[in-house]
Amino acid sequence: MHPFAILLYAALSLILFSAAIPAHACKLAEEAYDLKAFLAKKDPKQVVFLGKVTSVVSLPASPLLLVDQQMEFETTHWWRGTPRKFVSGSGYVEKPTGSSCDGVFDFSVEAGAEWLIVGYVEGGRVHPMRMLSKRLANGDMPKDALRILDAHQ
Repeated sequence: MHPFAILLYAALSLILFSAAIPAHACKLAEEAYDLKAFLAKKDPKQVVFLGKVTSVVSLPASPLLLVDQQMEFETTHWWRGTPRKFVSGSGYVEKPTGSSCDGVFDFSVEAGAEWLIVGYVEGGRVHPMRMLSKRLANGDMPKDALRILDAHQ
């Protein structure tokens, strides 16, 4: 093989292999998707409550967001946090970036929907965690979540 051909082959191989950077899966802490792990953490900023969305205000979305919302919940039951009758929250939907984390942290609501909200409070506003918060179908609390919550009281 001609030396120039070997050099060209080596250069092309290097370019192709360097472009094949391995993709990394979205790696989350266990408390982001496992209710037992979330409750075991016992962070003073945690909130867990049942509530009905009483209002939703759509804010102008930044260039990185598709949806930016402020919401109000009327609560009916508390497991974590300081019980209040009304709670303000915020949620968003990010524009997809092509990463494996797309959609993992997105959270948005509709007025009138009932939710089991699991999240954190910061600055007086609740930030629900999408993978742990559950929209209630016909007002029915998920049995597995209820069992876990009752065991951790």
